[in-house]
Amino acid sequence: DIVALDDTTKGILPLEIYKLVERRREVKKLIKEKKNLTDEQLVQYDIRQKAYKLTANSLYGCLGFKHSRFFCKQLAAFITCKGREILMQAKNIVERMNYDVIYGDTDSIMINTNSIDYDQVMAIGAK
Repeated sequence: DIVALDDTTKGILPLEIYKLVERRREVKKLIKEKKNLTDEQLVQYDIRQKAYKLTANSLYGCLGFKHSRFFCKQLAAFITCKGREILMQAKNIVERMNYDVIYGDTDSIMINTNSIDYDQVMAIGAK
């Protein structure tokens, strides 16, 4: 039997990626709060959050690999396009704040804040 799905039904890969991303957020939150954590626990949590990130990113790689059972060139291209759009939005926000973007990569940008004061730079980053 074929089951009809509506637009609110998530497929297997999006659901699994969502779970990985949420778990990573939870672990990163624990790291940030640092409540009663030893240095060893912090290292373990950092390893865990990186493992969640790597696993989620590798699922994207499966979409773009033509010999993968999950190969879908259009979906891989869509994900790349969305990532590029988000980075361009971030770049535009930074430039509207009168800062220069000095470097951009697949998941981040670096900006010149024209400051060497740590607290000031962190405040700018929080904006």
